[in-house]
Amino acid sequence: MPIDAELGQRWTELHHLLSDPHECPEDEVLDAIEKHPEQAKVQHDGCFLPVHYAAALYGSKAVCQRLHEVYPQGTRAHSHLGSLPLHLAAHNGRLDAVGVFLAAYPEAAELEDGWGFTPVDLAWRKGHWEVVDFLESQTGVEPKGQTATGEVIAPFDPSTPLEADVFGQKYAAVFDVADPLSAEGDQAEAEIPLDASGQPQPGEPGWPLVEYEKQQRRWRLAVANRPERLAVEVWIEQHPNSYLDKKLASKPSIASEWRQQISRHIKWLRAQGAEADKAAYAVYEAGQKRQEEKARQREVLLSQIPDEETGQQ
Repeated sequence: MPIDAELGQRWTELHHLLSDPHECPEDEVLDAIEKHPEQAKVQHDGCFLPVHYAAALYGSKAVCQRLHEVYPQGTRAHSHLGSLPLHLAAHNGRLDAVGVFLAAYPEAAELEDGWGFTPVDLAWRKGHWEVVDFLESQTGVEPKGQTATGEVIAPFDPSTPLEADVFGQKYAAVFDVADPLSAEGDQAEAEIPLDASGQPQPGEPGWPLVEYEKQQRRWRLAVANRPERLAVEVWIEQHPNSYLDKKLASKPSIASEWRQQISRHIKWLRAQGAEADKAAYAVYEAGQKRQEEKARQREVLLSQIPDEETGQQ
């Protein structure tokens, strides 16, 4: 659903409050919604309504419900990346928010975002098993095997290598070629620039110790509240009589299918991007072109130096 562009691209008080669930109490957010209901219609930076922030970050059932009541169109509004509030809630494991937005817009369970993922796909690949369990039990929509573009969708597993690690291994030689110090023949150790901001440093007068400690408390709270990332089979063992537990009991072979899908996903991930030798050659070729351009610029500069005897260029 398109958003009225005339409502602006502002960062409102609601956006601010909803972006920090560890610092803003629920009653404060609800009070702000009552005082400024018009802000529920405002996009920030052409991307997100407050309801998108509530779904992805804040997650409170009462807050999500009130935002839906104030601006029901927001529940059906896509971000610029094609995400509905239900997609964002599922992707971030906000079970209470998932319940609100699924009840308000049940059809959203079958809709894909801009990458081709349904809400249950997003929860499945991120390991938010409570959300997966809830969505499957309420809608019957199961995670699919891959998107229309061919991306393999697999359940989260702690043993799956990170995407950055896969590409780091694949392009290790390419990174060596692309390293600017090596390319310039300068093996000296790079110096870290001094802080020229003029701001007080830790321990100096004026250092915002109170704000720093406040941020540290928020970070510790966020880490403490982060759920443990488990393989789906482990979660099922810990949650007997859940929907997924009954699903596995009715079809024990599905566990091996999940394992196969994880292997398929890793294989797909390693196949992304150019082959390492082609990528290395492309980097080398680009480096040669840079050197040729630098040499050309040097010749131009030399040709503009006046002749010492005639004073002519």
